[in-house]
Amino acid sequence: MIRTTQHRQELQELNHGGPTRPHSARRVIYVLPASALSRRSGMGPGEQGRGHIEAGVSEQTMDVRVDWSGSTSSLGRFEVRVSSGEWHTCGLFDAGSSNDVVSPAKEVTGDVFMARFQRGPEQPLCLFGVKAVPIVWNCAIDELLNRDFVAERGMDYDYEEGANPKVIPWTYSVLAGGAQKLTIELTRGRDYEVWVRLQSPRDPNGWLEQDPVIRTTSGGGNPH
Repeated sequence: MIRTTQHRQELQELNHGGPTRPHSARRVIYVLPASALSRRSGMGPGEQGRGHIEAGVSEQTMDVRVDWSGSTSSLGRFEVRVSSGEWHTCGLFDAGSSNDVVSPAKEVTGDVFMARFQRGPEQPLCLFGVKAVPIVWNCAIDELLNRDFVAERGMDYDYEEGANPKVIPWTYSVLAGGAQKLTIELTRGRDYEVWVRLQSPRDPNGWLEQDPVIRTTSGGGNPH
């Protein structure tokens, strides 16, 4: 995660100076059972199944919407705005070894790729945190990307040398325009396992984690 002079002012406006807050040992992370991975059926027309999602990009920025009801039986929500303007839901994003892959629908130029997160639509006022862990691929990812591809940590990719998600700090959202929001900068040309930490609306000490993969370059295909 980086900060550049070119984007610092924009990030300050988007994040309203959002602080980085230390992890509290009293906070509980809800860990879902493996059986929960047998997940949803009957997705609606605005949703897409597990695999690869191509995000719409405007001015080197993609939009993500995350949410969680607070139920321990729920995987929460991780949605990406696609080129049509609709929100598409990832189907495999809980804190496990198998992950969806999100990539920009068109090639991004410059050195920076921005991911703009917001909470909602059901719980827009609840806090969330984000951290980005750089990864390296062990497979020909551009050849494999399609709607059915599922990335496996430790098989398809590993963390970059020296990248440890346990020591990378969380950056937390701030309230802006009626919802909790946060924008992060990613280095174009590097891919990331992006961890999201969602506060429960029922219990301020209850949290849920998600960890989809976000690419900073386009590639592969996504048949419709």
